[in-house]
Amino acid sequence: MSRTLHYGVTNNFQPDGKQAFSIFQLVHDYKNRYEWTAETVDLSEFRIYPNYDLIHGADWNEAENLLYQRITKMRDDGIDFFDAIFSLEKDHIIKIRKKDGLKGFTKVSSNELNAHTVIQFVIAVSKLIPDALLYLIDEGYALYCDLFVQNGLAKPHLENIQKYISNNDGQDDPETDARMEYYKRLIRLNPEFGNYEQYVRPLLDEAYLIERKEFRTTVLGSQNIDDLGQIMKSMIFSEKEQSAKYYKDINNYPV
Repeated sequence: MSRTLHYGVTNNFQPDGKQAFSIFQLVHDYKNRYEWTAETVDLSEFRIYPNYDLIHGADWNEAENLLYQRITKMRDDGIDFFDAIFSLEKDHIIKIRKKDGLKGFTKVSSNELNAHTVIQFVIAVSKLIPDALLYLIDEGYALYCDLFVQNGLAKPHLENIQKYISNNDGQDDPETDARMEYYKRLIRLNPEFGNYEQYVRPLLDEAYLIERKEFRTTVLGSQNIDDLGQIMKSMIFSEKEQSAKYYKDINNYPV
């Protein structure tokens, strides 16, 4: 299943070369500073594909580090970040594919430490581009609700919250009841931008990660394709069970 966090810019904001390079540096820093058990952070306007024959990198991680060093050197020489990217493409060192805006996503499964690291990353990005309005959506439990983020502050994404209320009104289970009560209160209050931490579920002892196993891909062959529905249900339940170990109560919402 691999639960995912989604993030990006909501409006037509486009970073200039200096801002784009700062985000490029931040992405590189987060990729290398933290241990990721599924995917890393990824936020740019381009999808970059290295030419391994010219870069001489043994794998993606090595090629990415070599690219980072080369682009940083070009920036130090006074070349604009976008000009550096287009120059590398012209020299066939990389291929690029333009994305539909500045956006990204990170699959973290039930690694809540990685989920919280993604949240910190988005907050840091928002401070680099303070005029941009970003969205942050978590398919899991690290956030109490979908958010808008701007210049280090956050507020509930009320449009998404209203959709959840409309789609789940009438459901009868403890988790939905608690979330619905919290969401309806947010709609009434219509909060302005404030401290993002009020919308982030507090972690328990982070040492739990030391004992966890690496995530493994479930291979679906013809022999078990008929069991796909049950396999997916088991994966969802497993992710929820593992995520719950990081928190006091995943069914609890602020009052």
